[in-house]
Amino acid sequence: MTDRVPRSGLDAQGIATGAEIFWNLTTAPLVEHAVRRGEGLLAKDGPLVVHTGKHTGRSAQDKFTVRDELTESVIWWNKGNKPMDPDAFDRLHQDFLAALGEKKNLYVQDLFGGSQPEHRVRVRVINELAWHSLFIRTLLVRPEESELAGFEPEFTIVDLPSFRHPLRAAYVLGPEQGALSPQLLARCQHVVRIPSSFCINLAMAGAIVMYDRVRCLGRFPPRPLSEGGPAGAPTPMRGRKMGRHQG
Repeated sequence: MTDRVPRSGLDAQGIATGAEIFWNLTTAPLVEHAVRRGEGLLAKDGPLVVHTGKHTGRSAQDKFTVRDELTESVIWWNKGNKPMDPDAFDRLHQDFLAALGEKKNLYVQDLFGGSQPEHRVRVRVINELAWHSLFIRTLLVRPEESELAGFEPEFTIVDLPSFRHPLRAAYVLGPEQGALSPQLLARCQHVVRIPSSFCINLAMAGAIVMYDRVRCLGRFPPRPLSEGGPAGAPTPMRGRKMGRHQG
């Protein structure tokens, strides 16, 4: 154990994973990891350049807070602060724990939220991408190396951009005129939003979601051959010469 690895690890938080964990890497190693893993490139004079995709801002419509006896009277519930049912959060939490258990590599940073010792909070951030770990080190306050060994997080952030559709899922589609009720949304583990500048009908929305599911999870497995069926795959028609008999 080095000085940058805390005594209180992920297992103390109930997170079981066989991943190789890179604890509190500094800037240079994180840049090296990001380049080696193909997450970004080094530009002229050395800065790391990554492709973030089309959407780079915060997803204001995808922020949910568990609504229970602790938060009921202290959150201003509105379109920007949407409630989530505690049971729905627990199911989502279990999905994320399962996903963490399948990762080969994880990057963990122990950081402070806030610069004043009397007001700051201890935050542990778990990333699957090296450049995301580099980004959060810039966003939050980095502890002194002497503070890392005894670090115990008050908050934990899990960042899994590769998290996709669960293997077993039921999809609830809203009406063409209107929307799903807040009560139903609070019971959902995930909310899928289709960015569009125009209205799409229910059938098209369902087709888009199912296409994304198949694209993420892979196509259906080969169908088993029934008894008496062909021994192998049928011969493709492409390139076969066809003739026509004239009587």
